Amino acid sequence: MRTLKGLRAEELLYRRLQPGCPFKGKIHSIFSTTMNLMEEDGRLWTLSIQRDMYLPGTLEISGKIPFEEYHHLLGKPVHLASGMLVLGHSLQVDLSDLLMRKPEERQSAANGAGNPKDTVENTLEELRLYGKRGGCLSFFLPGPQEGYLEKAFQERIFEVKRTGDFRKILGLGLGLTPSGDDFALGFMAMASYLQGTFVRDTAQNLKTLLEQGTVSTTEVSLQMLHFGKEGRFPGALTNFCEEILYGSDVEKRKNAMKKLLNIGSISGTDMASGALFALQLHLEQQCGGNDDKKS
Repeated sequence: MRTLKGLRAEELLYRRLQPGCPFKGKIHSIFSTTMNLMEEDGRLWTLSIQRDMYLPGTLEISGKIPFEEYHHLLGKPVHLASGMLVLGHSLQVDLSDLLMRKPEERQSAANGAGNPKDTVENTLEELRLYGKRGGCLSFFLPGPQEGYLEKAFQERIFEVKRTGDFRKILGLGLGLTPSGDDFALGFMAMASYLQGTFVRDTAQNLKTLLEQGTVSTTEVSLQMLHFGKEGRFPGALTNFCEEILYGSDVEKRKNAMKKLLNIGSISGTDMASGALFALQLHLEQQCGGNDDKKS
């Protein structure tokens, strides 16, 4: 059996991996740099190579391992035993020196003198240049090459703007985390910084929808959204939001966006689109209200 060295675990998972905790489940899905684990209660966690940013529900290991070579472990049991996280009969993770990883301390207006009204337009231009098509970017970058999905995203994001209802966009798209869900995560992340606004109320409606348990999407994506509901977002996403809201360094903002856009194939672009949509909607409200929203 191969032994991997556990480095850090996000605080929620860290607590679940303590001695005496009844951690049991199975290997849910396997990719090149990650392996998803599902506990018996349905909660998903991620085993990953070392990351330079905070990721909710993630256990990081030392070194690099081609997880796809262990595809035969799919569906195999996972459990804790003698300070080890045992994965089937081929892998185990040594938890003896495991550290807890918490989200970085959130910034606020007191930490910087940013001008989001000016910054949002510049960032949108950069997103149009560097973002990846195929999902929610179509809302900001309409064009003749749009496929069915891109047109659907345009229409449904306009519907969110008009009604504040995310039901028609959640689960829409392809892949492990559909574009509509990544967009919703970006919206929740930006909204968490915008107190007492229509955007914040819309985000709360989205959280209520998630709590009702009626959202139809992938299990991995649903877990991602529930982490967002709890205020736990990927570090690259919160850093992107904070650079737009409070930053004054153009290069730092561009670098923050590039890191976000590197998440997944188009996931980062969809998250950035959701965050900028939320901020744009917030600024429109400040300037006299959203004409598209019904009274």
